[in-house]
Amino acid sequence: MPPKKRKRKCGKSYGSKGISAARRRTLAGDGRKYVSKACETLSPGDRVFLLLRVSTCTQDHDGNLDASEKYLRAEMKKLGVIVVGVGRYVGSGYEPFWIGPYAYQAEKLGAKLVAEDLTRLIRSPRYNNRNQDAQAHDRDLQELQYHSRGVPLATVLDPNASPGECRSHQIKRGQSVKGKGGRPPKETAGYKKKMREKKKPEAVKLYAEGSSVPAICKRLNVARSTVYSWL
Repeated sequence: MPPKKRKRKCGKSYGSKGISAARRRTLAGDGRKYVSKACETLSPGDRVFLLLRVSTCTQDHDGNLDASEKYLRAEMKKLGVIVVGVGRYVGSGYEPFWIGPYAYQAEKLGAKLVAEDLTRLIRSPRYNNRNQDAQAHDRDLQELQYHSRGVPLATVLDPNASPGECRSHQIKRGQSVKGKGGRPPKETAGYKKKMREKKKPEAVKLYAEGSSVPAICKRLNVARSTVYSWL
């Protein structure tokens, strides 16, 4: 008789594949217990200290911190609040010790600490490229609260936004602020003709200065028949 197949015993797993998205949400701490949403807690005239963080020097060199600051300043302007300082950090979000000195400055200035989303303030120690949905637990959020020295914390996104929502926001913000990404503008009827017509004054000027038609065509990247029609 063939040997019986042994049933695989399923143990507990806390990786990205061994646990459902619903279960991950229940394991995550309640961000709203420690951090508020900026539009709900800030009033016109409030003072805020912006917190910016990226994980790598490459992200910094790519202008991600600058883009984040530009975005946050625009959002604070909409709320009518006053930006009194900016704290930048390049490194892991596992340990929020870097917030301490900035919290001290904010406390002296009577300001609240504001970031884009919760992942800019604290990351789960289980977060990595293979487990990007890992979220901070209550003990992680308590450590964040400790390093913030009791200074109120707020984020533009909901503090309980999912990792996917945070990633989507950061991509869209980057495209908007840096002017990258998205679909190219749709070419309407007559678009190419209008672009050619913009070159007509320069073609006429070059011809008057003695340039030959072939030279004008090469310089302006326009068909010979088009140049002859202009002259």
